Amino acid sequence: MTISSETNRSGPYQGNGVTTIFDYDFKIDDRDHLRVIILENGVETDAIIDAVYTVTGVGEQAGGSSVFLVPPTADQSITLLRKVPFTQETDLENQGAYNAETVERALDLAAARDQQLQEQLDRSIKISASADPGDLDSLISDVLAIASIAAQVEIVANNIASVNAVATVDTEIVGVYAVRVEVVQLAAVSGQIATLAPLDDELIALAPVATQIGVLAGIDAELLALYAIRTDISAVAAIDEDVSTAAANITAIQDAPAAAALAAKWASEAEDVPVLTGPNRFSAFHWAQKALTAAASIFLPAVPVALNYLRRNATNTAYESRTPAQVIADLGLAWVSFNGVNGTIFGASGVSSVVRNSTGNYTVNFATAKANTNYAVQVTGQKQTASTTFDHLAASKTTSSCLVRCADTAGSVQDATEISVAIFS
Repeated sequence: MTISSETNRSGPYQGNGVTTIFDYDFKIDDRDHLRVIILENGVETDAIIDAVYTVTGVGEQAGGSSVFLVPPTADQSITLLRKVPFTQETDLENQGAYNAETVERALDLAAARDQQLQEQLDRSIKISASADPGDLDSLISDVLAIASIAAQVEIVANNIASVNAVATVDTEIVGVYAVRVEVVQLAAVSGQIATLAPLDDELIALAPVATQIGVLAGIDAELLALYAIRTDISAVAAIDEDVSTAAANITAIQDAPAAAALAAKWASEAEDVPVLTGPNRFSAFHWAQKALTAAASIFLPAVPVALNYLRRNATNTAYESRTPAQVIADLGLAWVSFNGVNGTIFGASGVSSVVRNSTGNYTVNFATAKANTNYAVQVTGQKQTASTTFDHLAASKTTSSCLVRCADTAGSVQDATEISVAIFS
């Protein structure tokens, strides 16, 4: 089986207090490879298998379903993700038998882990492909700067309408910054500013935001930080909902660069270089290279033959092709079906000929000589009368042939129209 789809998540599905079956549209090889997430009141919880749900469709290319024991409520939503462990349990022995299904399953699990990592990367903060990676340090510095004033960012987010109003007069804010000491002084007489407004064009612009000026005067240090990133503030104002989300997840944002770097190492760290300390903690690239090396060492026949079998050669250095007849001979088996009247063979394997010595008496000649006479002979056939019997003459066995006989219970020999003989050694 292969992994022919890049789908590795399904949902979110909204609960309704009735529905219990939620489909996942990707292949998993083990029921524990499915992660079921319940979101309720903004909090995510991993559901416990068997206690909360069961899984169907394990091993199916098109996926299956998670079946809840109790239907999720309307306040809950369900998201299904692939959760393949970061371990590799396939052990390919040197010069051992080749099982293509085992190798393919290991490659499928590696591809599943790659898709699992990609799904996590798709939910991370990234810069565009054409951006200068050197700009990432500046962006991280800006994010950390915002993180350091998370409380103030939340205040801005809760007063976004006022921020938008301030953004429309950013030129005036620059002017205010230049005279911020005077602004503090003006804040003390903000009630009189409306009276002074007709006397000065700048005061006219400041009068509508006199209350905001009083607030800004109390956070002079924060104004200095905001002035340094005033261009970014305009961008933040346009995505106020995202800023609120970022403020709620600031720890995850701070950890994102390290997580992205670790994910990249799990995907492409060099062969034989561990990603983390511990057994079998190597990258997907490492295991892909090991699989390619193992596949190259199998030494299959250059030209495969239809309906043939493979076996290791006598020196155990490569595989060789064997026909069905050769396999039967290798196993020491032989059989023949023949006409007892004239010795004509209907079908055979491992038998070269049948000689009718006399009525009811036949010699079966082997195509390949046996190692000894300790083989077994089974004789049967189409009875001529109710008392017809078939047997072989054990005393006449040789390594190259055996004698069989057709007679009745009184010992009178007779020819049967069809006699079958099987030899086991």
